[in-house]
Amino acid sequence: MLRATIQAEVFTFKPLLYEYVAGDISDADVSPSFKQLLARSGVNFVQAGATEVELEEDSAVSGGAVLLENDVKVPFDWLVLSCGAESKIPSQFEGKVMTFNTLGDAIQTKKKL
Repeated sequence: MLRATIQAEVFTFKPLLYEYVAGDISDADVSPSFKQLLARSGVNFVQAGATEVELEEDSAVSGGAVLLENDVKVPFDWLVLSCGAESKIPSQFEGKVMTFNTLGDAIQTKKKL
């Protein structure tokens, strides 16, 4: 069984943010929950922080387990680690510019327009 571990509860499909601002689609279309998105995929969604990664000694390519902060051990065949991204606004531009990365950003933009 495939598992996914992620911090956010929703997936934001960024190319659709402009359509949300234009009023063509709803926020649920842009940012469905991971449980909704993965409902029929065979993926078991797990939301918890990882504390340790154990690699199988007999395999140089794949396999092992991730120990989660709730002491659950999740086995894997392949593990993908992704750091994510965050918008940082330099202090001299605080309050003068807006980011456009999240549904929250799109909601703020829509209110301003």
